[in-house]
Amino acid sequence: MEQNDDDTKRIKYNMDERDDGVRSTLFSDRFLGRGRLAQVIRRRAAIYYALLDGEKIAGEIFVYNWSGEKDYVKIMSIAIHPDKRKQGLAHQLLNHVTKEMGQGEVKYFCGETRVSNKAMQKVFEDCGYELDRIEKGYYTHPGENAYKYILRL
Repeated sequence: MEQNDDDTKRIKYNMDERDDGVRSTLFSDRFLGRGRLAQVIRRRAAIYYALLDGEKIAGEIFVYNWSGEKDYVKIMSIAIHPDKRKQGLAHQLLNHVTKEMGQGEVKYFCGETRVSNKAMQKVFEDCGYELDRIEKGYYTHPGENAYKYILRL
């Protein structure tokens, strides 16, 4: 585990070691499926950050660093524990990742959220992301369009 200047830690994520129930509280495996999510997380370009409140995870962000290949960072997932919401922690995580990874070859960050997820839309916009496009039928279970956001450096 790598300590940063705030309470955010960069963690080499191992599904078998870290599946202590906290992850399932924060992230839902229903869209990728547990096996597929484990495959994605184990790749070297997959980076997991946890925002700690003492020894407990208050929030987490999972990104995929395409730098050198496609020159961007993809925000795969961001989640805040239900007891810690509305405290600016999603903003803190997203800004931390942007500051840490937004150097060198990275030219932009991208992410998406459901049209119905107003809270995440606000986080993206507050952190400088712009709505790039709407992708019809992007999500399933239930079906919904996606707002695709981009932050150009």
